[in-house]
Amino acid sequence: MMGRTTLITTVVSLLAITLPVWAEYVSIQGNLVDGVVDTTFFPDTGRLLIEQSSNLVTLNDPLALPGVINNGHVRIETFLHNVSGLTAVFWGGSFSLTFDYNDEPFELSGPISAIQLNINVFTENFSTIDGEGLWSAAAKQLPGSGVWPDGGGFSSIDSLTLVFNQDLSQYDWAEPIYGETVWSIIPNDSAIPEPATLALLVLGSLELLRRRTA
Repeated sequence: MMGRTTLITTVVSLLAITLPVWAEYVSIQGNLVDGVVDTTFFPDTGRLLIEQSSNLVTLNDPLALPGVINNGHVRIETFLHNVSGLTAVFWGGSFSLTFDYNDEPFELSGPISAIQLNINVFTENFSTIDGEGLWSAAAKQLPGSGVWPDGGGFSSIDSLTLVFNQDLSQYDWAEPIYGETVWSIIPNDSAIPEPATLALLVLGSLELLRRRTA
């Protein structure tokens, strides 16, 4: 069982394999690691929250745009649905990236369908939590081409990785955790998670929709 205030280093990559197309975004990356906690899991509400203010954001369209970014802010929020062994499934929440580029405001944001996280233990002093999932870009105001090629209406969250310097083999998501984040997102133009995982996430999305319309 983890301590009450365990400080971790979290590396988050929201990645997917996609075919670069000229004049369409291929990725956006955040590169801040400064020792400041920006990632927290709250067991009382089941909320996983990543919130970071940083201007170290790279816009690849398909090459890095040369302008100046200010007021960068990313927020990823999702909620624990269930835990089975070393696997946790999160439903709902949202992804949001806002920033100023050459003094003009822009935004990429939308709801998260689901994320699946798996605890991997390598040694007594090193563990990771790796995952993948789906989200939908509802607001897509971007500089450059402005085209976020999310075929089918989804973008993927892949290789979501939280890194811990301890043994997590007994962690059950019943205590808070804290860390910091490095992230990258890629549109889901051609990237699809593993079939079993995709089926799980789609079922989760349909259940969320059923509950909201009931």
